[in-house]
Amino acid sequence: MLSRIVLLLFMFSVVLSSLSGQETVFYYIADELQDTEAGAEELFQKGQHILYSDPAQAREYAAAALEALTPDDNPVLRLQILNFTGISYMIQSAYDNALQYFHDAAREAQEQNNPLQMSNSYNNIAVVHSDMGNYKDALHYYMQALDGYEKAAKPDSRAAVYTNMGKIYAEIDNRSKALENFHAALEIFTEKQDSIRMGTVYVSLSDFYLKTQRPDSAMIYADKALFYKKETMDKYGLCSALEIKARVYNAEGNFTMAEEYFDRALQVAEGIEFHSGKISALLGMAEMAMELTHSDAALEYAETALSISQKIDNNKLAYRAHNLLSTIHHHMGDDTAAYRHFTAYYRLKNESINQSRLHQVYNLELERAAEKSMREIERREQLLGQKNTTIFLISIAFALILIILGLLYYIHFNRQKQKDKKQKDEALLRLTEERASASLKAEISERRRLGMELHDGASPLISLARMNLGALLEKTDISPHRKTTLLGNTMETLDQLLEELKSISQNMTSSILDEQGLEAAIENLVGGINENTRYIAHAEITGLNGSLETFVEHAIFRAVQEAVNNILVHAGATIIHIQVTGSKEDLTIMIEDNGQGFDPETTEKHKGMGLKSIASRIEGLRGEFFIDSVKGRGTIVTMIIPLN
Repeated sequence: MLSRIVLLLFMFSVVLSSLSGQETVFYYIADELQDTEAGAEELFQKGQHILYSDPAQAREYAAAALEALTPDDNPVLRLQILNFTGISYMIQSAYDNALQYFHDAAREAQEQNNPLQMSNSYNNIAVVHSDMGNYKDALHYYMQALDGYEKAAKPDSRAAVYTNMGKIYAEIDNRSKALENFHAALEIFTEKQDSIRMGTVYVSLSDFYLKTQRPDSAMIYADKALFYKKETMDKYGLCSALEIKARVYNAEGNFTMAEEYFDRALQVAEGIEFHSGKISALLGMAEMAMELTHSDAALEYAETALSISQKIDNNKLAYRAHNLLSTIHHHMGDDTAAYRHFTAYYRLKNESINQSRLHQVYNLELERAAEKSMREIERREQLLGQKNTTIFLISIAFALILIILGLLYYIHFNRQKQKDKKQKDEALLRLTEERASASLKAEISERRRLGMELHDGASPLISLARMNLGALLEKTDISPHRKTTLLGNTMETLDQLLEELKSISQNMTSSILDEQGLEAAIENLVGGINENTRYIAHAEITGLNGSLETFVEHAIFRAVQEAVNNILVHAGATIIHIQVTGSKEDLTIMIEDNGQGFDPETTEKHKGMGLKSIASRIEGLRGEFFIDSVKGRGTIVTMIIPLN
């Protein structure tokens, strides 16, 4: 009796959990259906509140909710109401009607391709078969429910099925399988922290150990069940927990405590109008009274249980009450009454058992619906397979096109890269040739200038000195005065020659540059310019720290010297300003004059040797060379040399 109540509680909890699981969709549809949907939901909720106290009235609310819905309004809610209606019949042991609604719900769930609701219906169908003693069919449907819950990722629903399967294995005395399922359910509920259902599993475990004559273990789990049911305020479950503890006390022979807990179970059941729980407690009290040979009390409890069973139209509870009353009257010596109750018990039990044959028809309908659904699924899978094949072939073709385009682009890119490299190499070669040519021309020009300076400056002085010395050698009769004069003139000529050679040497390379560095050499160059009264020269030098390499200093000084020489020869300037600025990254040199200026574009095409020499030296240092000049405004020459 107690196991049946626990099964019904689990059936109802599965329906409610599936309802809450659809909460998002449910309320979204409610906003669209407005009054019609809200009315159906309200009626359904009213039915839930009175399911155990008045299952017939709860069923009327469910029927009204179904009328307020069309099949297309909210198919999920419709399936839940169908399952709920089946549970209301199950509470009254009206198995044929319960199976009808459960199978209707399963068939519609198949049509909707809703595996979760199909699993709910399979679970409920299994509960009916379990209650009728059809354990094989019950396990079959439980297995189907487990598969569906597994696919729908509903571990709590799977745990509920494990609990129900554990009860079946306990009934057929397969203790290891029973405990395996109970503990599997308990593990999931513990992980989910579902205290209500943990308490329900503990009730089942207590009942299991009570039937296997282990009252100590039964009492431990009964206490755990009571703890969780009180903590969660689950009054339906509390009624079952109180009754199982009363039965454990009864098995231990502690009839006082057993009576106390049966009374407490009765009070809770009456408080929530839980008629099935009240009947179960009354029958337990009647059985205990029989053990104590309190026949009058047993008769009163059993008759009250029968009256309530008839009131709620629960045939299974009624035939159990008739069976107990038959035993009680027999012990009291009233065989006529005993026979009457036995006849009623036999009739009601046969009616209940005959109802189990209906499940074959429903199974056939469900199997046909499943077969039809499978054919439809196979057809869709075939179409999907064809579609996937087409998509796969298109994807391969698209991938091949991308690969071909990629190869073409790669070939084109490489060709263009090679072409660009060739052009760059040719340009670099031309630039190198131009630099080499400019350097060679600058060297030739330098040599020519050196030759001219030697020819025009040193050569006449040497000739004059030679002439004086020749006169001294050839004429022995020269007077001492004349001899002294010639020697004096020769010495002056030699002094002039030395100065000329020194000047030529300084133009070729500066000893100050070697000894004191670039800054001192530029200042010396400016000082030499200022000795000529025609020019005013300035030098502004900052940031030189003497860290330049020797060849760099020589190249820069020669470029500056060449730029200044161009000003002196071509610019017609009177003022020359040299600015040198050093930093960590580069060295910037600006040489400005107030000369006549020129057109840089024209000069670029016909660049003289001086400018080409400067450009060659600066570019040889990977630097940059700029000319900013306008006719009549002077010229600014800028050189930027990187130091890294």
